Amino acid sequence: MLSGSACSGPRGSDPAVSESTAEVTVQSSSSATAEVSCSGANDIACEARCKLGVSQACFSLGLALTHGTVASRDYARAAQLFEGACGSGDMRACVELGRRLSTFRGGARGYHRAAELFEKACDKGIAAGCGELGNARLRGRAGVGDPSSARALLEKGCSGADAQSCAWLATMYFLGDGVAEDEAKAISILERSCDGGGAVACDTLGSNIDKGADIFVDMPRAVRLYEKACAAEPTACTNLATAFARGHGVILDRAKAFELNDRACRAGSMFGCDRAALALRRGWGTPALPRRAAEYYADACLDGALAACVSLASIVDETGEGKVALDATRLELRDICQAGRPVACSVVDEMSATKSTLERDREAAAKHEQKCSDGNAGACISAGHAYLDGKGVAVDVARFTSLTSRACELGDLRGCAKWSWALSVGLGVEADQAKALQLGKQACDGGVHHGCNGLGWQYANGKGVAKDVKKAAELYEKGCPVERSSCSNLAKFHLSGALGARNVDRAIEYQEKACHEANTGCFNLANMLLWEADRDHARAQALLKEICSAPVSSANELKTEVACARYAWLSKKMVAKPD
Repeated sequence: MLSGSACSGPRGSDPAVSESTAEVTVQSSSSATAEVSCSGANDIACEARCKLGVSQACFSLGLALTHGTVASRDYARAAQLFEGACGSGDMRACVELGRRLSTFRGGARGYHRAAELFEKACDKGIAAGCGELGNARLRGRAGVGDPSSARALLEKGCSGADAQSCAWLATMYFLGDGVAEDEAKAISILERSCDGGGAVACDTLGSNIDKGADIFVDMPRAVRLYEKACAAEPTACTNLATAFARGHGVILDRAKAFELNDRACRAGSMFGCDRAALALRRGWGTPALPRRAAEYYADACLDGALAACVSLASIVDETGEGKVALDATRLELRDICQAGRPVACSVVDEMSATKSTLERDREAAAKHEQKCSDGNAGACISAGHAYLDGKGVAVDVARFTSLTSRACELGDLRGCAKWSWALSVGLGVEADQAKALQLGKQACDGGVHHGCNGLGWQYANGKGVAKDVKKAAELYEKGCPVERSSCSNLAKFHLSGALGARNVDRAIEYQEKACHEANTGCFNLANMLLWEADRDHARAQALLKEICSAPVSSANELKTEVACARYAWLSKKMVAKPD
């Protein structure tokens, strides 16, 4: 495993890493004693003070071990230090201990103890404890999920200047999760926290603006927010790295992207580890080093980036490198499985099936590429997606763009639509909005729904053409319902009032069309039915049950966890409701 590079955290922040810096200065109980900083060469002095019973020193050393600012990261020992400091009355240590117990390694039983610690800290006035307890209740950890209680706790944490609480609260309003969707309110919450120095709020604001919060994408502003937050918030570095990797709002620079992801990984972001691993695997902005990539994947996997577990098995099958990391990871996953996290059991099975799946994917990719060479446009598209998804071949977005452009040139308008998308976002090629617009129009006019959706996105965001929301809506109408993302985009327009008056009924109508086989569209529909003017709770309950009942995998764990918590909460509420 990596020395000083374990990775953990949900969107917006890492639950095991506080926003305070790892280099924490502690004051001795004696006023005549100099301050001690728990990092680098000073960790020995800090440890000595901890052994003398100075709980602040134990807390600070625990943070240093969590962040890896001492010799190497050691989560188990950090947890022991937090346990001791918490027992001595340091509520900050109670919060950090709860964060450790809430990670993937903590097992199902860890959630209950963590909730008790967060509540204890919250009752003592620690804002972060209120926020962490609110997030636990929102997700249904340690009992039935309770969105109303979660919101109240997050509001309490946010009003106490805990930026993570503000980020989680704003995300509830962005997603309409536990409340009616209100992007303006979400943005206001984040802007206040960001202006007050909350790095995680700046990052969350940037990531939502990046994805089109308040309808339109504003990459230059998102990049500025990521840059502001990166020094204190690892996830902001990974978001900034993505901008450099794709040339979004900045000049494309893969070496810079790797540097940022590597930095984020060493600061505790599982996403940074996963993305740095991919760069090391493919030689993007750094020499290709498969064994080192495997170590990064192992760290990301064990901290909860479960898709990285499958990537770890895949790289060992593909290169023969990293077997030691793979074997150690499988053993630890089995322990986590036995500790009460069923998804760990599923992931072990996914990893075991990787080799046979990889062989089938290799054969299919080779067959499609050969047919493409022979002039089969459909095969070019299939081969392109293999390169985009890394199925049987190394991920290569430039090759995806090349193959889909060949399909277009061979007369397949589906290839034109995909080529248009690649050009509009700069995927594997320099962005060219004018060419993307031309190809998108060609595909849309020819009946390719995906082309209409991409063209609509360009009009909605003013990419290569003046912004025109009404024109975008017309194009999304042509894409929906075959292209479900077009339906979701229309639902968003109606819910936000982008087309005039806010129209919840129309939003729900379009979100129904986006819902298919327990996908994200169904989850969003359930939220609308729950929180928009007290809609159809029975239908929401049925949707949540379907999502909760879907097999848990590395790709859907978080959505399934939240859906199950919301289903349990809603079922309890409906039973308790008088006739």
